[in-house]
Amino acid sequence: MGFKRILGILLIIAGIVAICVSSYIKNEVEVGKGKLARGEQQVAQGKALFNLTPETAPVGDALTAGAERQIAQGHRDVAKYEKMAQQLLYAGIAAIVIGVILVILPRRKKTNPS
Repeated sequence: MGFKRILGILLIIAGIVAICVSSYIKNEVEVGKGKLARGEQQVAQGKALFNLTPETAPVGDALTAGAERQIAQGHRDVAKYEKMAQQLLYAGIAAIVIGVILVILPRRKKTNPS
């Protein structure tokens, strides 16, 4: 087997791995989005309990401030990993296409100098 064919096969394998990793990241991001939604719901419930009177509203804000910062960081992380998963998907597709081209393209025939 020639160098181009081996390189093509390696690119196809790398592309498949990249697409699988992208899929895994997307699944984990969906799990994280669910956790963020539940966290936001719990913070909203906590704030609602403390916002019954104007005197307790600052206490509720102080108690939920840490959770709100964590939720905001979670949203930033979700955006970062969604972008990473998308880039991995594109890179995987490109690697597969290039690999297939390298495997399928005919080799150059050596010309016989006569």
